[in-house]
Amino acid sequence: MDRLLPMTVGECLDVFLEEGHGRAEKTQSQYAFAAGIVESLIGSVLCSEVTPRIVKRTHAAIGVARGHVTANTCKTILSLALRRVAEVEGARAPNSDPCSAVRGFPVTRRTNFYEVPELRRIIRATDYLRAVYNVPGCRGGISSAAADLIRFLVLTGMRVGEARPLEWRQVDFERAVVTLDSSKTSRGERDIRLLAAPALELLHERFAVADTDFVFPGRRAGQPLTNHARPWALTCREAEVERYGIHALRHSFASAAAKAGVHPTKIASMLGHRDAKSTARYMHLRPPDAREDLEALVADFIESPPDNTDERRLPGTGTGQRTGGQQRSVRAKR
Repeated sequence: MDRLLPMTVGECLDVFLEEGHGRAEKTQSQYAFAAGIVESLIGSVLCSEVTPRIVKRTHAAIGVARGHVTANTCKTILSLALRRVAEVEGARAPNSDPCSAVRGFPVTRRTNFYEVPELRRIIRATDYLRAVYNVPGCRGGISSAAADLIRFLVLTGMRVGEARPLEWRQVDFERAVVTLDSSKTSRGERDIRLLAAPALELLHERFAVADTDFVFPGRRAGQPLTNHARPWALTCREAEVERYGIHALRHSFASAAAKAGVHPTKIASMLGHRDAKSTARYMHLRPPDAREDLEALVADFIESPPDNTDERRLPGTGTGQRTGGQQRSVRAKR
């Protein structure tokens, strides 16, 4: 048997991260985080000496300190590094991955989403909180940029990381589309998303008063909105819906489209999915193919019969019965 190259786990992980293997920037960042955890525990161990027992003990330790999901991710990263770097470089025998013998923690992954009536309430909540923000002597509202960002996510199904830094140069009002630099792939491909009439109207209104390159500007000059956590929390409370992560709006969009009978390939086109299986199914479709379904879907989010939740008045403008969530969202400034 040939002598193995004396490469440590830390060195192996460094090479693995440097090579990239075609990963997107966000994925690379997540890999680097997991690799750092592994390296802090067994970075000085030679790749040839990593056994299933060492992997099991490391996996268990990370599970206790960081949680089961992180522990499973770290085990996956270690496995990839050993197979793609250590085995290739001769630091470990071929097909000798010690991680394959260690079972990952069972993790229940929930896909949280909102039903269409809840999406309507979220949109109405953003309208109300935007108005509260501009009432003197009151606090608890959200800025126009934050309110429109949340509304835009409901109407488009975009990822918050795609919508928040959106610039006007990426918006084509004539074609009713936005062009994104793909955030889920490292191939630098253009990603064209359709805009339904309500989303396009929102952008027209914002463009009419825009004084910055960003569609959803933040408080700092020349910077996009950076913090959506507080506005999203206030919106969920005002709408009286369970507070999931804001990415749930994307799942909600896809779920509503599926329930409305939109073909999966058109849903993929609306959402800009980039995985190989989705691409193989909808690559032949052009943006206009899904527009009719998109318009009908988004119209259902905003066209709803009036209910008691709309019978309310802004603080200082009169009286009116308010729900518990609405009462909590506005407090007098001290």
